[in-house]
Amino acid sequence: MKVLISGASIAGPAVAYWLSRQGHDVTVVEQAAEVRAGRQAVDFKGTTHRLVLERMGLWDEIQAIRTAAVDQHIVDASNRVKAVIPHEFTGGDVEVLRGDLGRLMYDRTAASRRAIVAGASPRRPRPSSTVYSASACTSTSSSVRSVRSSQPEKSARSEA
Repeated sequence: MKVLISGASIAGPAVAYWLSRQGHDVTVVEQAAEVRAGRQAVDFKGTTHRLVLERMGLWDEIQAIRTAAVDQHIVDASNRVKAVIPHEFTGGDVEVLRGDLGRLMYDRTAASRRAIVAGASPRRPRPSSTVYSASACTSTSSSVRSVRSSQPEKSARSEA
């Protein structure tokens, strides 16, 4: 089955990974021209999260980009500590920055021969969009052959 996924941050590549493993022809479209950096933290906690990350082959990479565990300090107007909330209470077993996780998921998708359409969306394709055909992908993202279309809207829909 052909599947079109909108969004190449975290969830889109994750869904593409699992659907592609099941033999589906997946195309991921992303409006942003590049992976967004920074932002909030994402926490993974418990055996279910770890099992999924291990099955995707991401556990070691998640460990490498994890943030430091930090307790939260509640202070008064004079900056005196009034309470401490332990990081075990507020965070997960592993915490990573959303931008780092997005980059990891994006790279994993490209390395696993999943298609990415950068700078387009299914509703608002841009004429300058680059379409990466799943059939043109090779084992590394740097050797992906780009295909340009004079009708990006038709091209984006034809991949679905």
